[in-house]
Amino acid sequence: MTHIHIKSAVLGMAGLACLVYPAATPAGAQEHAWKMHITFVPTRPETQMAVAWADRVNSRAGGELKIDVYPGGALGIKDADMLRILPGGNIIQTTLLYGGYVNREAPEIAYALPNEALSDPKDIMKIVGIMNDIYETSFTERGIKYLNYIVTAARGVRVFCKEPFSGLADLQKRKLRVWGKLQADTFAKLGVSGSIIPQSDMYMALQTGVVDCATYTMDAVNTISLYEVAPHGLTISAYAVPEAIVVSGKAWESLKPETQAILQEEADREHDTSIESFITGAVELAEEKKFEASRGTLGAFPDDDRKAYQEAARAAWLELTETAGGKAKENADLIAKTLFN
Repeated sequence: MTHIHIKSAVLGMAGLACLVYPAATPAGAQEHAWKMHITFVPTRPETQMAVAWADRVNSRAGGELKIDVYPGGALGIKDADMLRILPGGNIIQTTLLYGGYVNREAPEIAYALPNEALSDPKDIMKIVGIMNDIYETSFTERGIKYLNYIVTAARGVRVFCKEPFSGLADLQKRKLRVWGKLQADTFAKLGVSGSIIPQSDMYMALQTGVVDCATYTMDAVNTISLYEVAPHGLTISAYAVPEAIVVSGKAWESLKPETQAILQEEADREHDTSIESFITGAVELAEEKKFEASRGTLGAFPDDDRKAYQEAARAAWLELTETAGGKAKENADLIAKTLFN
């Protein structure tokens, strides 16, 4: 069982602490002590999956390896810099990485999957092998060992507003927070202006009127008490997000083969567990009930709006990959052929 110790001060309006999750130490000296950076707050499902993976690795490694998990960005590392920080293994040795954060240096990773252009979130199952090949090649070229990816519990993009709204026409009159360029470009095609605001600043932006609405996912909405400032939510698109379990190449090479095998086996196990949870949708359903119990309201955009958003997302994705060129475009062409033809 992981012991949780407060690492630093409480974070923002959500009242969440940066924590370090050190697993129980097996008897004997630790040959390798690793730090695992997680950008997400402790209560996020992604963080909990990372902790479960580290716990199992530590339990099986028998003193050869111990991984401490630092959620909420507690180590002061920015994911946008991860492809330069991780390979040497001097600061951190492993992380759970959302590809969208590395679009500056690796568009072929960031734009590999058109997250918001899927007609059904389960469509991601059609490209499991392709995604693995893309990640394996791209991370290896950068001195990073790719183990596998997990799929987050989020199955839809939702828009949460301070006041009731009914669709895109209402949204065109409001200030919207988005989480990335692809999303901003997609909404722009629909006449909605979106400002990219980090999750850590989203609650305050809504509370102070910087924005009227925000895009977010149901699996995490209750972890930041979003119902307090934006209690009205509508689903606009299907969604599926793979996040990669990756390790410093140098740190990986320093391990014994049997320890490497443990890391790989447990990453594969976490991947399978996440897929099973994603397919059932149990996490989202539970979070929906919590949100509505907190006097939040949920629904969906009209079918025409959802279709328009999906088409705009595909177009924005293809434009981004076309501009990036090279492997980003090659990957997009392969993914598009598999998903949309």
